[in-house]
Formats: sequence, structure tokens, C-alpha cells
Amino acid sequence: MEVEESLRNVPLFEGFQVKQLKSLARWTTTRSYQPGQTIVSEGQTGLGLYVIQTGKVQISMHSAHGEREIRVMGPGESFGEISLLDDRPRSATATAVEWTTAILLDKSQFLAEMHAHPEMALAMLPVLVTWLREADMKIASLS
Repeated sequence: MEVEESLRNVPLFEGFQVKQLKSLARWTTTRSYQPGQTIVSEGQTGLGLYVIQTGKVQISMHSAHGEREIRVMGPGESFGEISLLDDRPRSATATAVEWTTAILLDKSQFLAEMHAHPEMALAMLPVLVTWLREADMKIASLS
């Protein structure tokens, strides 16, 4: 799968044009992970966004009762979108369940692209607003 196609499947980038995806693709690297290898750790500073090419990745979080599995992700899925946009620590740990290859979009280069091409940031706003609305609805349903 080409890098641009992988980035096109990232929900955060759904409003991007082909030329914008090509521009972002220049700032990616492909990384491989063996089963059981930690890709990112909860609490660490985020380096960027990961798009899974092959394999499976378990997302987990620490809780008062120990490690809690959130979900298992596979090819075409992504994690780390929020770390592209803020400087807060990662909220979860991602661990390779099997041999996994992922594309990493570098955060500093992503931000440089946003500064150079602010229309890319505008294209992300509808997705971010949708995420906020969904979070509000979940919170409201808990009350």
C-alpha cells in the first residue's frame, strides 16, 4: 500500500487533497516491530502518527486495577492523531501483537506543513468537531 493511500485512510486527513497527502508522505518513515514490542508508551511524549501497514497492535491503558486493553487494531488503522496536535503525554500504550509494520508521520514536520499550508489545518476542523461532539454525547449519556 502506498504511503499516500495509507494517509488518505486516516480519519483526521479525510478532507485533504491528493497534493496535501503527497506533501505529508514525504515526512514519513516505515518502522517494523516484533511481537510484544512496545511502539509507544503511555505517558511518553508523542513523536507522531502511526498508520498500521501489516500486523496487529494492542492499545492499552493503566487503570487503578492494572493494565486494561482498549482495543486491537489492524492494517489501515491509525493511532497517535492527537499527539500531532498537542504536547501532552500519550494517553495509551501501543504494543505489537504480531510482526507489525507501521508508517510514522513525524510530528515536527507535520506542524511545519500546517504552518506552510494553513488550508490543511482548516480541512481537519470538521473531523475534530465531530470527535468533540461524539465525546460530548458519550459524557452526556453517562450522566
